[in-house]
Amino acid sequence: QNGIYILSKIQPDDLPVLDEIGDLLLRELHLQELNKHIFPHLLHIHFATETVDIDYCHPCSVITALTEQNTQNVFELVVQPPEKILAQARTILRDIAVDAIKIGLIGHVQTARAIHTVLKENPAVPVILDPVLAAGGGAPLADIDLINGIREWLLPCTTILTPNSNEARILAGNEQSLERCAARLMAQGCDSVSYTHLRAHET
Repeated sequence: QNGIYILSKIQPDDLPVLDEIGDLLLRELHLQELNKHIFPHLLHIHFATETVDIDYCHPCSVITALTEQNTQNVFELVVQPPEKILAQARTILRDIAVDAIKIGLIGHVQTARAIHTVLKENPAVPVILDPVLAAGGGAPLADIDLINGIREWLLPCTTILTPNSNEARILAGNEQSLERCAARLMAQGCDSVSYTHLRAHET
């Protein structure tokens, strides 16, 4: 296992998403992960990667951002050059038959544009978009330019969107009803919406 493979950030709670699109994925699945690189959580990431491997997936990472963070919050976000993100994604796609692309933290509008280029070059590959707009501690991880870029470039390429309620409302233009949020997000191009981390009163 090389460093990037071990440091792939795939959360165990992402695995149910794979079940939802089982008909789109092969049993021996290569899942290309466009996500961030988190140094403080190597043990957790190693466990999560092994969990995905047990579930017949082989994650291949493309690093979009580095973070300075602890268990409380993110304090600095360092985005990677979009040309390097694009080059690494293309390198993987030339080498491995990728059966799905899962997108996590994006970090910058130019990163979203680079990801859009990759998706347009590979239109047959299913896309899972987890739109990370803020850290758990509240630090914003997306400005209005990036939010608009997600709406314009990434939603139309998305097979399954997996937002929490706050992310859904932001992407849907501050629509409060989650049912109407889902309808609006699908009207912007994504095939389906699967909410995550809903509070009891939101279900």
